[in-house]
This record gives sequence, C-alpha cells and structure tokens, in this order.
Amino acid sequence: MGDTDGTSLDVYVRYCTTTSEGAWSDTQDESMDTESVDFTLTELDASTEYEVQASLDSTFPDDAAVSASFTTASTVPGAPQNVSVAEGRGELLVTWGAPEDNGGSPITG
Repeated sequence: MGDTDGTSLDVYVRYCTTTSEGAWSDTQDESMDTESVDFTLTELDASTEYEVQASLDSTFPDDAAVSASFTTASTVPGAPQNVSVAEGRGELLVTWGAPEDNGGSPITG
C-alpha cells in the first residue's frame, strides 16, 4: 500500500466484459492522490458492456471494492454507398445508400 498519511494510496483497477465468458483483466496498479482518481482503460471493444472494479486491496474483497458497469459506444459507420447528385432547376438532388458497415447502430434519418 501507499503512504498512510493521506497523501497517496495504491489503487488497484481491473475490468471485464459482463458476458459469461468475460475474464478479469490483469490488475493495474496506480499510486494516486486521494483527492481524485482518474484512470483510463484502453483497447476496449465497441458496443460492449464492461464492469470495472477499483480497490485499495489487490485481492478485491467484496467489502472493499467499488464497481461500476458501462457500455462502450459503437464504432463509426462506413461511408455512404452509391452517392449521386442530380441537377435540377435551382436545386440539387443528392441520393445515397446505406453504408456496408453501420458501426453497430442502425442508420436512421
């Protein structure tokens, strides 16, 4: 553990997907100021629900760990297909088709 005078503590963080196959990530250890805790998780999959746990104890006992769940955003959809522009009287008509990849969310509008 970190300093016991209240200036910094070792915080342990781990995460997993909430699917039945989700395994906990390797525990990440950071020494942090006790006034604020900022932690960035990287290389997460799009449109996936995760659970994150933080604890001052590397064994993550139930009574000493806090947890939260969140779902990552979808990816960016691909480009529209078959874009065309037709010239009219004082106007342009633009048409297009849905992209091959919708980025994990329905295309609307």
